[in-house]
Amino acid sequence: YAIALVAVTIIMVGWASLDNTKQAHDLPFHLANIDNIVSNNLKITPIMPNLAYGLGYGIYIFYPVLSHFFYAVIASVLSVFGVKTVSSILVTNVIVSVISILTMYFAVSEITKNKKWAFVSALIYMLFPYRLGTITVRMALAENFISIFIPVVLLSIYYLFNDEKKKFYISFIIGYTGAILSHYVMSVYFTVFVFLILLFNIKKLFENKRILMLLIGAIAVCILVLPNILI
Repeated sequence: YAIALVAVTIIMVGWASLDNTKQAHDLPFHLANIDNIVSNNLKITPIMPNLAYGLGYGIYIFYPVLSHFFYAVIASVLSVFGVKTVSSILVTNVIVSVISILTMYFAVSEITKNKKWAFVSALIYMLFPYRLGTITVRMALAENFISIFIPVVLLSIYYLFNDEKKKFYISFIIGYTGAILSHYVMSVYFTVFVFLILLFNIKKLFENKRILMLLIGAIAVCILVLPNILI
């Protein structure tokens, strides 16, 4: 199932993105920032000095760093082989999409214990029209990147209510830290959904010290995230 998902993702994202670099809405913004990080030897500062015709622009005062940094690392590696940054973005879109589909497959497989349901869920996650439009028409890299972490957070809530402490802490902290550092606004939207899940299970939440587990996880996320937001 996993191999089939990877194949479908590579074909769909690769084919859909192949001839779309000129008209993608957000590409100039992302391309400028990724190029700037690569030219700055993968160093990120709140004000990127090479933007705005050398005047600098405070992009990372307002925008999370993780997606641009990941794309810049791939661009830096591929540049050794003569691959241009714009082409590396298309390659990285495929890589990010494959990782996100596999995280969804693993999450649903863990929750349902059914690989067929996991396969169907991951396939829908990949082929949802808004998702494909985000990748191809808009080239919204951060929205694509956060899709890696959303299934991880959902899985952590499953672990929470099943009292699997170690798995909960690992998945919750990694999932939420990655999500927030990928896209602030989407993280807020997603948190509303997580809050509703917790609200519908409010009685279970206050059993077996689960609320304490949740608070410890949230504090750990804040410790990891706040230094990056307040730079």
